[in-house]
Amino acid sequence: MSKTSIIYVDVAKEMSDYVESLMYETNARKDMVAYMIDHDMTKNDAYDRYHKDYVEYHTKYEMAKRELEATYIHPLKLGNVKWTMNFRTHQLEVEVIDDGNTEKAEV
Repeated sequence: MSKTSIIYVDVAKEMSDYVESLMYETNARKDMVAYMIDHDMTKNDAYDRYHKDYVEYHTKYEMAKRELEATYIHPLKLGNVKWTMNFRTHQLEVEVIDDGNTEKAEV
């Protein structure tokens, strides 16, 4: 059976705000594209623009999340983790999962 623990990692406000803005921009475009697909509105220039914008924002968002991980999580050498970002507090909530197979790092 695996055990988990939670740690909180402070993130620079600018980085937190940037990731949050990309999340909102990505989700807004995703919702619009989904609406247009559901209503058979995919054969026009507006759909093409929204889809292109969605792909661009999604890519930026995923890259920003990887940067967060590389900057704030990987240096801690915690092993198997899941994380969420609290944009209000500018903190990562990192769930450290000890499944018995991960070497423990000195933190």
